[in-house]
Formats: sequence, C-alpha cells, structure tokens
Amino acid sequence: MALFFNLLALLFIANGSKYKKIWIIFSGFALSLAVGCRPLSLFLAFLYGYLIYKKNDSAEALIYFVVGMVPVGIALGLYNLIRFDSPLNFGHRYLNYESQLSHGVFSFHYLGTNLYHAFLHLPERVAGRNFVSFHGRGTAIWFISPVLFLGFTYYFKRDIQIREKIAVSVSLILIWGALLLHHSNGWFQFGYRYSVDMIPVFLFILSRSFKRNYPAITGIVLFSMVINIYGAIWFYLLPK
Repeated sequence: MALFFNLLALLFIANGSKYKKIWIIFSGFALSLAVGCRPLSLFLAFLYGYLIYKKNDSAEALIYFVVGMVPVGIALGLYNLIRFDSPLNFGHRYLNYESQLSHGVFSFHYLGTNLYHAFLHLPERVAGRNFVSFHGRGTAIWFISPVLFLGFTYYFKRDIQIREKIAVSVSLILIWGALLLHHSNGWFQFGYRYSVDMIPVFLFILSRSFKRNYPAITGIVLFSMVINIYGAIWFYLLPK
C-alpha cells in the first residue's frame, strides 16, 4: 500500500498540468497516506518537493503540497496520540518482539549485520539439496534486483543539476540509513524486503539515466525477473 500511494504521488507530480494546484494537493495527500503505511515514506518529501518546485518554478507550489499532507497528517497524529500516547508513536515499540529488544528498534548495533545482508550475502548451496537457497534476513540487493542499480549512472550525468542530485540523495540516504539501523531486514523473506521503501527513488533515477533501451539493460532486466520468479518458487514451493 505504501508503494502504491508513493507511486501515485509521483504520478500526480509527473502528469499533473503545470500550475494546477489540485494535482499538487493530490500528490501531498497520496504521500501522507503512504506515511500512514510506512512512516519512512515521509523522507520522499525531499525528492517530491524538489520536483514540484522545479516543474512549477515557484516556491508557492510547495505550500499546496504541504496542504495536501495536512489532513492525513493530523488524523494520523490524533490516532497515534489516542492509541499510543504520542502523535509520533506508530506503536512498533509495543509489539511483543520489539518490546523485548535490548538495543531498541533502531540502533547502530544492527548496522553491521544489515549491511552484510543488504550488500554481501549471496545465494548459497544447501548441503544435501539440489537447489540454490537464500538467507531469511536478506540477500544482496545488487544480485536480487540488479536493475535497480542501473539508475546510479544518474549521479555521473553532467546534464542533471546538482540540486536535483542532492534532493534525490537526501531522500535515499535518510530512508536507507534508517532501514540499515532497524533491528530487522524483514524476517522471513526472499531478497531484501524493505527495499520496497526505496523503489520510488530507484525508479526516478532509472528514468533519468537512459533515453533509450540497450541490450545490456534488457539482459539485466530479464535476469532480475528470472531470479525473482525463482525466489517465489523457493519461498513457497521448495522443501523448508
């Protein structure tokens, strides 16, 4: 649901007519709904806010973006306040498992393990079994979804303004930084589950990196599809 609302907000920004305030308000409203599903979606506001400013060439447009976020933001704050005694508490600390964590929900204590599963842990052959297996805490994202990393050529393109790169970087660093400090990568799963929070950023930089398709890109896309189909079979059908 968070991914749906985040992409909906990006769609409103990309396709909304210039100076049409209603599309800007809709984008803020959609983003705030995404925050209700996954709080880290709030950091996408840096990227989306920049895109709105760039498209409309007006700081006033950002006011309508915020106006769109206010109704859901107030509702979420009141809901959290009534249920969890704080407008910024989404209730995670009261989950049975997380309430017993000695290092809390977010901590640098988890950074090493999360970095390993996010970037270094590759598929493995299980002794006595004739298929490739994956670790439940996650497998290197560049292997599972290499198509996402094609977009990083974006950072080396001279025709893209530095302000845009900064906006993209801030959203990506804040989201991924928080995920790497979280106690879990999402157990039990195939791949790197929480990368779903970063898909809007990856899609944006991918769209800005290439003007046309190349055979190598097609090959990487096909590999990404095949490995994820295999991952679904492994997760649901192969022996535990």
